[in-house]
Amino acid sequence: MLFLSIFTFDAVNRGTIIKRRALDGEKAPEGVQVIMEVVDLAKNRVFRISEVTDPRAILAANMAWSDLGKIETFPVMETAEVLETMRRMNEKERCREKNVRPLEFISQPQL
Repeated sequence: MLFLSIFTFDAVNRGTIIKRRALDGEKAPEGVQVIMEVVDLAKNRVFRISEVTDPRAILAANMAWSDLGKIETFPVMETAEVLETMRRMNEKERCREKNVRPLEFISQPQL
């Protein structure tokens, strides 16, 4: 599952953050694969999208930086996937209203 994490920090901590990141590097815990990370150039924020196989792993990843700022994490989906899911849900709802079963749920006759 994809998660978006937003790390907001006080400018006072910038040097410590850069030092920790540059010297120690960042080792994402097992169960977290960082897909993309970008920095807000106007404010003290970092945005990260991660593929997470274990929710405890995203908690561990966040805790590693929680002493230097505030971290918000949200489950997210790619827009195309959301639209396709909504289309399918809408199709099922229309079939229910018409009392018709969607084609994908009609069982094939057994020979």
